[in-house]
Amino acid sequence: LGTLFSSLALGSFVGSLILGKYSRGINMVKLIVTGYFVLALTFLVIPAEIMVISEMSTAFWIAVAVLFITGLGNMAVLVGALTTIQKRTPRERIGRVFGVAYALNGVGSIISLVVGGWAAETVGAEPVFLGAGAFLVVITLVMYVVIGKENGSE
Repeated sequence: LGTLFSSLALGSFVGSLILGKYSRGINMVKLIVTGYFVLALTFLVIPAEIMVISEMSTAFWIAVAVLFITGLGNMAVLVGALTTIQKRTPRERIGRVFGVAYALNGVGSIISLVVGGWAAETVGAEPVFLGAGAFLVVITLVMYVVIGKENGSE
């Protein structure tokens, strides 16, 4: 378990280094959507691994790799979101805006843990991951279309 969590942390660390160096000039909304797309793909791979390759000797290392990639995607979302808040918020309100953002994140986390836990107990973890991953794929693809239309109209 320590190796799995370390892999997630290492992916987040590497992602923050890469984005810190190369994110200047990148559209932050596209970065957020891309991060969510990466997370969606990992949500699809996790149950596939559990259902298909969990018996293989390499399953653990595949899980390590998936969690590393999850960390990269999570960093894209965080860097994009935090940068957007910082750029678009007047300095005198930044503390309040971040306070509200983190409070809503905490509430959302609690709700998702309760609903996700209930759903996993009801239908199983694999379908919950597959459903969440499929939902995120659809949403991110719709967002790419919307972003493309907005950029094309400028």
